[in-house]
Amino acid sequence: MFTLATVFQVSFSLLDILIGLLVIAGIVVLVLLAKVLFSLSKTLKAVSAVVEDNKTNLDSSLANLPSITKSVESMLTEADGMVKEVKPNLVVTLREVEGITTDVHKLSTDAVDTVEYVAMTAVDTIDNINTGVSSATDYVALIKSILESVKSILK
Repeated sequence: MFTLATVFQVSFSLLDILIGLLVIAGIVVLVLLAKVLFSLSKTLKAVSAVVEDNKTNLDSSLANLPSITKSVESMLTEADGMVKEVKPNLVVTLREVEGITTDVHKLSTDAVDTVEYVAMTAVDTIDNINTGVSSATDYVALIKSILESVKSILK
């Protein structure tokens, strides 16, 4: 029998392996770039379709933009004038409110002092009445005891 032996030997250098890896990395990057560009193309087509569908609305909005800007400008000018007109009155009003607040504070302090004085006077008056009643009770008890003594003597 006859056998045929073939020897197959492959050898690579380090440079060949690095170049092969760089080629594979380049292919992967190109595939990813193609995917990104395809997605970007789909997105741009969708945006283009939206713009086409709303072209009349966008055109009318852009046509009205100058009048809207003028209206806003006139409103701001009017508001500025109103603020300038009200500002002096506002300062005077705030001063008057401050004066009223001070007067109310003084009145409330006077009212508190008056209530305290009336309360203290009432307490003193009740103490005096209580003392007078105690004294009168003592006098009545004394007179009663004198009358009882006189009554016991007369019996």
